[in-house]
Amino acid sequence: MLEDRGRLTVDEAVELLGFDTPKAMGGLTGAMARWAPKQGVELPFTASKDDDGQRCWLWTRAPNDAS
Repeated sequence: MLEDRGRLTVDEAVELLGFDTPKAMGGLTGAMARWAPKQGVELPFTASKDDDGQRCWLWTRAPNDAS
């Protein structure tokens, strides 16, 4: 989803994934942010906030970039 869109807000992600609450999204992305560096994996996105202050994620690699 994020790779295709380039940017995804927490509300969009919660709706698209069918989560009950945004907290689930935070748990998922938080776990990735903690464990990826320990495994030597660079995440292909960064966390940010949009103009309304809502948490969002931005894709940081070229589409379908396998590196």
